[in-house]
Amino acid sequence: MAQQESYENVFQRYHESETRFQHFVLGITLAILAFSVQYTKTPALGWTSWVIVASWACLLVSFIFGLWRLETLVVIRKMDVERVNYPGDVPPIEWESRSDKLRSRVMWVYHFQKYGLLAGLCFYAIFYAVNFLIQP
Repeated sequence: MAQQESYENVFQRYHESETRFQHFVLGITLAILAFSVQYTKTPALGWTSWVIVASWACLLVSFIFGLWRLETLVVIRKMDVERVNYPGDVPPIEWESRSDKLRSRVMWVYHFQKYGLLAGLCFYAIFYAVNFLIQP
């Protein structure tokens, strides 16, 4: 019994830390996007203006994928709770296949979120490096 209680505590801590980390990454992504939109002075026209727009697009896509990932994680946790509270001994088989599909989707969405954030930061750094070098 003590082993199961410790497993439940460990699972609860893992779930809390995963959720906190996801909220942190979403907050950082939105803060970087808001800061860059507010304080960037784009040139009138030119290829550097397209770089900063690409940065904003990547950051926005990363934020949207992060929200989608958070929503999918909530659905997975809900399915886990339903599975535990299922009155029969064996839950329906479609829960397993749906849960596996959702877990696979969460990993793909996480990669899109992560690489979108990194691409947005790289485009942002390129924009400022080029503008720093161009200015007399």
